[in-house]
Amino acid sequence: MPPGTPTLREVPVTVDEGRQEGSSPGKDQPSREPGAATSPDMSQLTFTRFIAAMAVVVFHWAYFWPGLNDWMWQYRLHVGPTMVSYFYVLSGFIMTSVYLKPDGGLDRRRYWAARAARVYPVYLLGVALMAIPFGFGVEGTRLDPLALLLNLLLLQAWIPQYALSLNSPGWSLSVEAFFYLAFPWLLILMARTRSGRAMFVFTATVWLLTQVVYHWGYRRLLGHDPILSHELLHYHPLFHLNAFLIGMCAGIWVKRNGPYLQTLGARHRFVPLSVLCLSAAVAIALMTRLNRASDPILLSTTNGLIAPLFAVFVAALSIDGSRLSSVLRLAPFVLLGEISYAIYILQIPVAWFLRSMFSGQWTVAPATLFVIYLVVLIAASFLVYRYYEKPLRAGLRRRLSGEGRR
Repeated sequence: MPPGTPTLREVPVTVDEGRQEGSSPGKDQPSREPGAATSPDMSQLTFTRFIAAMAVVVFHWAYFWPGLNDWMWQYRLHVGPTMVSYFYVLSGFIMTSVYLKPDGGLDRRRYWAARAARVYPVYLLGVALMAIPFGFGVEGTRLDPLALLLNLLLLQAWIPQYALSLNSPGWSLSVEAFFYLAFPWLLILMARTRSGRAMFVFTATVWLLTQVVYHWGYRRLLGHDPILSHELLHYHPLFHLNAFLIGMCAGIWVKRNGPYLQTLGARHRFVPLSVLCLSAAVAIALMTRLNRASDPILLSTTNGLIAPLFAVFVAALSIDGSRLSSVLRLAPFVLLGEISYAIYILQIPVAWFLRSMFSGQWTVAPATLFVIYLVVLIAASFLVYRYYEKPLRAGLRRRLSGEGRR
């Protein structure tokens, strides 16, 4: 689509979750798939996955580079964990936009085939890249059979002490798997909810209860068992469901008001552009102001606290007809968003490999090693996406959905 094109293009789309994915954490983007519902072109959302994934990458690398960690605390830029919530909001929004029908119908076999084919190839590669050296005891590590089993079944986030086992970012895929399991029933429930007010009240209630229980639990449990309370409250799927539901709610609202919103975005480009800029500015301000080194759990943004702002941003960007969206639809930006799932999953294996390589005779300055890490990670993610993820995903989807037999 050339720059400056104001209208939204109607194309068959499906969900490509890259959690993120973290998003999950994060992972969703629209792409063509036989049998998918008809939705507007929302490829301008894809690049935001790359931004969110890189925020998580920088956050994790700060643990290896004290100077970067100090700088991030100084300027309150520890926003990586919060961006996982963005992945969940985006996931709920895109999946609802794609699959919502008036009767709530869903081709279950194609749905599960698409989800498994999208998530498992790269996810299992990340597990293998950590399990193999652990199995051989590299650098004193040890492979826990239960941890391996939980990771293979995407269940590690349900067991606090195993949430970060093996490839630690995989916890968000464990959360996302729960969302995938619940999504068909949530879709039916919301499709049958004709009252927009009832839907918003339900979603707001889940969000408010999550925040109250989360912050109360953190204060009550932290002093007794810091590790258990952190991993239970930070990574348990139920504490992230609110973000996914908020994304679904926004997706339903945009879907049901599609013609009006598309006309608004085409005729008055400044309206959605102003809304998305304002929501982004407020979200960034809250993330940086609430992430304080002096009391990092005073009011935590990691479990959906600012998910409503993320939903407003995603909804506004999805209907935006300004030049910003035209630029974000350009192939290089879309490609970066498409490889963001591999970036998210491979960040720890690549970091582990490079740190091992440069911890001996090959020593480099921390800043230089960080640049090398980013270059290697992005290059490796592109190769994995191009030559492993895409072909394997297409083949698995055909086989699992039964399309190959037709």
